[in-house]
Amino acid sequence: MLSSASACALPALPAPTTSARCFTLGIVAARVPQNPGMADVAAFKALRYGEQPEPLGALVCPPYDVISPEERERLYAQSPHNFVRIEFPKPDGDPYAAAAAELADWRLRGVMRQDAAAAIYVHDHEFSVGKARVRRRGVHCALRLHRPEEGIVMPHELTFPKAKEDRLALLRATRTNTSAIFGVFEDGRGEIAGGIARHIEGTKPTAEATVGGDQ
Repeated sequence: MLSSASACALPALPAPTTSARCFTLGIVAARVPQNPGMADVAAFKALRYGEQPEPLGALVCPPYDVISPEERERLYAQSPHNFVRIEFPKPDGDPYAAAAAELADWRLRGVMRQDAAAAIYVHDHEFSVGKARVRRRGVHCALRLHRPEEGIVMPHELTFPKAKEDRLALLRATRTNTSAIFGVFEDGRGEIAGGIARHIEGTKPTAEATVGGDQ
């Protein structure tokens, strides 16, 4: 099911030097019979930053597994609302309970708010590779999980028990999926990419963030 979007969730960016934009996706909501061999993708109600005096780039952070202890200290000092406090809290006492309490406080004070309507969020990530400027476009959406043997949603990398236990503990404490999992899908004829491009053409991004001075 695809739905129109009016906001974007950008709590974590994939790299320390990057820019990202999120657009409204004006696709009419529709539900069609699900092909048993296809992934079940759905809209969801994102939790995102509300109006803040700080630029969004000061509030986002990289994924937890690329943040060093020194980088975490820098992000903590950068803003009292930097998402690292939820994504990768300091290991003092119970870090998962601390993250849950912090997030609950932010929601209570309106620092972060959940969208009223479910949506699929278009995410453009722009970065430099050598002298070339690259744009990677994707969508944030809900995805039904399947067992690997079903051949519908396949694992794409080796994961380790300690990391999985850590993320599960954070998920259980916060009741929130704090960072997206990358996935790829086949679109050989460009039908999905073309449909997204047509629907956001000429629209203003609903959220933008720049990190590391790279625009």
